[in-house]
Amino acid sequence: EAVEYINEMIATDDQSAMRAMADDGVHPVEGSPFIVLGSYMAAQLDKTNSRDDLYGFGSGRVFRLWNEFASSDDGLGASLDDDLKTQVGEWHAAWQATMTDDINAVASADAFDLAAHGPLLKETFAGQTVYPDFTEILTSSMEDALGRADIGQASAITDLAVELYPNSARAHRDRGIVLLFTSGKNAAEEEIIRAHRLDPDAIAGAAGLNMYAYGMKNAGATKQGLHLLEIAVALHPDVANLYDSIGEFHLALGDREQSKEYYRKALEIDPKFENARRMLERIESDS
Repeated sequence: EAVEYINEMIATDDQSAMRAMADDGVHPVEGSPFIVLGSYMAAQLDKTNSRDDLYGFGSGRVFRLWNEFASSDDGLGASLDDDLKTQVGEWHAAWQATMTDDINAVASADAFDLAAHGPLLKETFAGQTVYPDFTEILTSSMEDALGRADIGQASAITDLAVELYPNSARAHRDRGIVLLFTSGKNAAEEEIIRAHRLDPDAIAGAAGLNMYAYGMKNAGATKQGLHLLEIAVALHPDVANLYDSIGEFHLALGDREQSKEYYRKALEIDPKFENARRMLERIESDS
């Protein structure tokens, strides 16, 4: 049943439906087909691999595991969809070609060197269907550059991230952050919207954008953080916490009237939002 579920998922032409099935594949309500098949794969591979080899499958070598399973002539591996078998083989070959010693060295380096590491990543990943995800490393490098007020370096890093990972919400979110410093809110909004389309619940979700804005505020970029919140509230207009945060940012920038307006909006959405009520009373009592 687990193999039939995965074959059905692969056969669909509807990308949204495929993603939904992939998300549901770990849930008990669907019989946890991914977990069931994964457990079976591990048991089968345990018969033909040493325990040390099996531990290696967990270190970024999932494509090797699937390839060995799909290539087997016996058991359930032979029942997998032929297109999936071909795709897994291509993914495995791409991963082997891109997970080189030089790439591993970049991943373990103390800092990302754009001049040296950028061309290496582009050359190694060019034309490959899958390759290692460096978006978190690029985010950290971008943030370091912003902390040094090196806007040009930060911009170049996010350009690289979007070039390598055009379907990454994180990459587009990061470019949007940098654009808040270089080109203003309107240009940044386009990138944040792209990130939201790719990942509306995490990276570009209300909580994720709110948290990032506070990080900017703590780093002294309160105005840019406010602009990020304004973009966030346009994407998530029913989230009271965003209005509450905007009220706090306006207050930090000395605009008490705007602050009160946004605290009131937070209370309109959620009359039980105690922080907004408390802050509004404090501002009005100090007037």
